[in-house]
Amino acid sequence: MDTALKIFLDGLIDYAGLFPPAALDLSRAMTEYVRHRDGPDAWMLGRFVVSCGRLPEARTLGIDYPAKDGRPWRFSALVGGGESESDVLGRLRSEGDILTALRGRGGVPRPFVVEALESRLPGDVLSSNKPERVRSFVVRALETLEDAVPSTIEMYVEGPPGEGDATIDRAIIEGLAGVGGSAKVGVKLRCGGQDETSFPPVSRVAGILSQCKAASVPIKFTGGLHWPIRRTIGTQQYHGFVNVLGAAVLVHANAIDGPDVAACVGETEASAFSFNDGVFSWRGRRASATAVAKARKSMVAGFGSAFFDDPRKGLKALGWWPQDAES
Repeated sequence: MDTALKIFLDGLIDYAGLFPPAALDLSRAMTEYVRHRDGPDAWMLGRFVVSCGRLPEARTLGIDYPAKDGRPWRFSALVGGGESESDVLGRLRSEGDILTALRGRGGVPRPFVVEALESRLPGDVLSSNKPERVRSFVVRALETLEDAVPSTIEMYVEGPPGEGDATIDRAIIEGLAGVGGSAKVGVKLRCGGQDETSFPPVSRVAGILSQCKAASVPIKFTGGLHWPIRRTIGTQQYHGFVNVLGAAVLVHANAIDGPDVAACVGETEASAFSFNDGVFSWRGRRASATAVAKARKSMVAGFGSAFFDDPRKGLKALGWWPQDAES
């Protein structure tokens, strides 16, 4: 496997088998995660995505599935949610109790670690269109949870799905710029879902990528990224994870800007992309393995997916995945 591809894929997929379209029950989803975590391609796997309220149940089930290498269970917890900032902050206080109980006290090794939080921004914060409201909410949320999560926690906040609103997107990104201290705070962008209204247009994805680069704001993706390259199924166009994350990498590396960002996100020809000789490229725009690593560390967090096998199958179909690797 090419070095640039290996770095591109490293820890790329947070497993969200609890959620549609997989929608597994918790026991089955955790069993699937364990299968991948203990398999030969564990290096490509990120965290287990679960709603905060289900963490106690996940902890009980997870005791029976310790990692072979002794590392802890790594969770990304969905928190908050709601239309009112005050209601969401109240919910976060209750969820903080759950997170504190999971985290435990003292310096003993912890078998369960919440490494990231994911939350939708409250409706009244979004409707304000004000970066300062976004910033204030995130700061207050982190303060509410400061005793419950590590100081290095990652937090990704989500705006409206689908077509979205350019003014709101800009307010979110500007509001997140420089927030967090030792925490890592970024945007969560939904790239698909159960209906067509969940799919953002190419122009919106490209605009958010460019703004995140300009503001030094990380981004995590979720929803709909089942295949490497953009494709149409029926009447619905699905974003490709190589398109979206590849465009983010190239934007971070200053290899593309302006209309080229949308062109990369909307590319449908697999041959336009390559991972060769330690370089990722799209139509002659290049990012070295070092540049890919820098982008993955500072801007491109990865994506949540209800499937872990499908992305590898797609890469294998393109000839980018070793044919004798697990499928």
